[in-house]
Amino acid sequence: MYFLLTGEGNTDIGYSNEKPGILISALTALAAEVTDEDFRNSYHIVSRTDLSTLCRDIPNTPKSMLSRGAKKKYDGMNAIQRQAQALGKMAKEKGDSGAVFFHDCDYTNSQASDPQEYYEELVRTIEAGFYLNNKYRDGVAMIPKPRSESWLLAHYQDTPYQSSERFEKLPGNDASPNSGKKVLAQFLKCQEKDIYNRVNAAEIDWCRIDCPSFIFFKKRFQHVVQRLTHQPTTIPENKTLLSAYE
Repeated sequence: MYFLLTGEGNTDIGYSNEKPGILISALTALAAEVTDEDFRNSYHIVSRTDLSTLCRDIPNTPKSMLSRGAKKKYDGMNAIQRQAQALGKMAKEKGDSGAVFFHDCDYTNSQASDPQEYYEELVRTIEAGFYLNNKYRDGVAMIPKPRSESWLLAHYQDTPYQSSERFEKLPGNDASPNSGKKVLAQFLKCQEKDIYNRVNAAEIDWCRIDCPSFIFFKKRFQHVVQRLTHQPTTIPENKTLLSAYE
């Protein structure tokens, strides 16, 4: 089992193996549920800078394939799809490797009037990018709705891990007065910039978080882990994707 990972910054996946982000602990815990192999020895973080460089080597995709049959509604999706394609290409060339692509649903109300529609298009965009690379099938879209603070709030709420869907309805824009980052900072009694100095990843039981976007990601990630460790998969592949892989 081996994974290539990419994220947006140092507070999610992290920039490098030397400085992993807090969500590495989530991947480690979820992998441990389905395999005895230690995830902490089984990954490499690909920075977005390096990923952008890799994208230069990806040939232009025919317009007919960019959307997997539908025009993308939201700006930036084709660039994200190209990044996922580059990560999938790197993982496939390495052999027997999975890929995890992290991205927040960081939108403003003017950009996305329907947050669920935006979330689903972002997931499908990443899935399509993986699949466009010679039908690479071991990719995982790690997409919190709207941001990773919603997953953390599921742990920190008064009744931990239960009925956490409400946190996915928080604004996707950090500038909003009720954003997940502001709510989490208030709970931790710190400034927003200090949140990740206060969060103790070791105390979070990631396997119990019930945010719908987390559960969807968890099913897909564990499905790929099981496949890479040559185990029977618990959940059929078509139940772990929003796209219909052919």
